[in-house]
Amino acid sequence: MGALIRVLWRAVAGLVMLVGIGTLAGCGPDSLSGATMGTRYRVLGEACPDGLPEVRVAAALDEVVQDMSTWVPDSSLSRFNRAPPGEWFGVSADMVRVVAAAAMVSDSTEGAFDVTVAPLVDEYGFGPGSVLADEAVHVDYRLLEFREHPPALRKGGPLRVDVSSIAKGFAVDRVVELLAGVGCTSALVEIGGELRVFGAAPGGGAWRVAIESPGEGFAPGTLILDEGGIATSGDYRQTGERDGTRTTHIIDPRTGTPIDGTLASATVIAPTAMQADALATALMVLGKDALAFAETHHVAALLVFRSEGGFVTRVSPALDALGALAR
Repeated sequence: MGALIRVLWRAVAGLVMLVGIGTLAGCGPDSLSGATMGTRYRVLGEACPDGLPEVRVAAALDEVVQDMSTWVPDSSLSRFNRAPPGEWFGVSADMVRVVAAAAMVSDSTEGAFDVTVAPLVDEYGFGPGSVLADEAVHVDYRLLEFREHPPALRKGGPLRVDVSSIAKGFAVDRVVELLAGVGCTSALVEIGGELRVFGAAPGGGAWRVAIESPGEGFAPGTLILDEGGIATSGDYRQTGERDGTRTTHIIDPRTGTPIDGTLASATVIAPTAMQADALATALMVLGKDALAFAETHHVAALLVFRSEGGFVTRVSPALDALGALAR
């Protein structure tokens, strides 16, 4: 959740080091970049039969925005948020797919991840709206129902939904599926720091992903990946102030307040970017309990905790077993 993985294409000993965001557009004919979802997207594709399908990539991303953005007043999600409770509201199959994936993470974290957090996001000034003094704020993912046939959502109470903690990851997966479908043999897709790779990196071999530091003089590490999604969530990129106190955009839906800053960042490797995106946010909310959750649920995670001396990195057993962290 956030542009915390820095990416720049540079051949190093036959691999590709992903270490500096913003320069991908100039890397050759098989690269794309542009604006989407309030951030930037970047795509690199290798051996695509007809080159990268630029128009189709942009259209796919536009569809996700029109479907899932709370910043677009006439998006499907915005209209659902305005709809009354108790009635099925028709949405896309993609929306149901995202809400269903979110519900699985909500269940496993016992509500530490909750897409019905929209009123709190607005309350702390990180969303497009505001919370009225007399508005009943209901934050409870268990009141959000979904069905696949026909695809629809239903509120069991006065809810508002914000899927920004999972939608960028879904959009990455959507573009990866598109590229694989047109015959690209390898690619990296990144949106605001959430990314997914498949196939060999340029020059051959695995992809190398350097995780951005949450503070000066500290390097969390470099991940080596053949295929899959990576997402990093951190509390230091989007901040605000309330009553003279620094706040972060990551809200704990269980307490209704921003997280306490125990955990500075969480990076997750998962089969898809959508899974990695949601789990990284969930770990940030879990804070001091994040490592225990990752151990119990076999989440491949690199966690950066704050300490008196600066930062301390913790690696989950699942990540250690992957051998994905460069030593």
